[in-house]
This record gives sequence, C-alpha cells and structure tokens, in this order.
Amino acid sequence: MIDQNSKIIFRLFHKKSHLQGFTLLELLITVIIIGILAAMGIPSLLAQVARARESEAITTIGTINRAQVAYRYQYGTFALIGETRGSTVIKPSQLEVPITSKYYAYRDIPRPGTDEQRAKYGATALPEYTDSLKNYTGGIRYISSTNTFNTVLCRGNDHTEDNVDDIRPRLTDGVWTCFGNTTPLK
Repeated sequence: MIDQNSKIIFRLFHKKSHLQGFTLLELLITVIIIGILAAMGIPSLLAQVARARESEAITTIGTINRAQVAYRYQYGTFALIGETRGSTVIKPSQLEVPITSKYYAYRDIPRPGTDEQRAKYGATALPEYTDSLKNYTGGIRYISSTNTFNTVLCRGNDHTEDNVDDIRPRLTDGVWTCFGNTTPLK
C-alpha cells in the first residue's frame, strides 16, 4: 500500500517532469526568429568585412604616396612600386615600404609611366575577392613651380577583375583627378 508521503512525492515528480522542456511549436518559433535575425544581420556583417579589407588598400596606397615624397626628395625621381600578388613579390619595389597584401595585388600603372614628375599605381582585388572588393588607384605629381606634391586616391565604383588602368589618376587643369568610373577619396 502507498502511504501519503509517497503520493505527494509522486505528484511533485510527475508535475515537475510535465512542466520541463519546450513544445515543438515553441522551438519552431524560436528557430524562425533566429533565422530572420541572421538573415537581416549577415549582409551587414559581410559589407563591414569588405570595408575592412578595402581599408588595407587605402592605407597601403597612402603609405606609398608618402614614401614617394621621401624617395623623390632623395633621388630626384619617383620610384617604381614593382608588382605583388598577395604576399608574392613578382617585381621588387624601389621603395622601402612593405607592399604585400592578403587581398590585393599592387602594381605600377604604365600610362604614361613613372618619372621625375609623376607616378601612378593600383591595387587590384585578388581573383577570389573580386566579387566583394573594389579596386583602388593612387598617384603623386611633383609641381616644380611651387615645389609641392599633389596626391590622389581613387576607388573604382564597380567590382571588375582588373580595371586599374581604366580608373587611373590623370592630370586635369594642373591637378590630379580620378578618371573613368571612380570616386576620389580624401
């Protein structure tokens, strides 16, 4: 025979086990809410990752512009930056700054060429990143009449594999401007 205390203990355990856990509907609603939040947040996260990767190219081209000023003062001409693809150096740079990257290939832009008056160079997103990263170009020009330098940094407005020759800086009314489908950056 079951005594009174055993009945109370049985009821406590029975009620407790009945109240534990979630129903299938509650779990389904939770999963749907998490899915909606993830769908809203992932594109924003990916855009922020791309911007962070692009900041590498902006910083590197800015560093090259500053190194070009020092090189021009020392040697009387601008340096060739060589060519790199990611961390592989194909042609060494004349500058003493590291020009390797995880996301970009850097090279000189040959039109019209680097000399004592000007230098142009570009950062092209490596093939595995062309869908998300934009290309950049930079340039520097020495203005002998005022003994000053004029620099420019251009961002390509579309994601194409190698358009740095088309978004190159050019001289307009004595000032470097961006050419083609680009946005000048300050």
